[in-house]
Amino acid sequence: MRVTGNVILELSPMEVERLLGVIMDEDKDEALTFLKECLGKKIEEKLRPHCVPTFEASYAPRRKDPIIKE
Repeated sequence: MRVTGNVILELSPMEVERLLGVIMDEDKDEALTFLKECLGKKIEEKLRPHCVPTFEASYAPRRKDPIIKE
């Protein structure tokens, strides 16, 4: 996968506290867990395609109806 631009992540107050706790404790195991569970998931979510054509099978039935107004 090729990333061509900046990726901006938002952390909740609880996630910030957890991250600061890991940094202060210098807990390597918890740091890895935080990277996998929190940051890794958020990055994967940001890199996922955001637009899906209406003819895609992954679209729910009648999902296109609000888009097409006659």
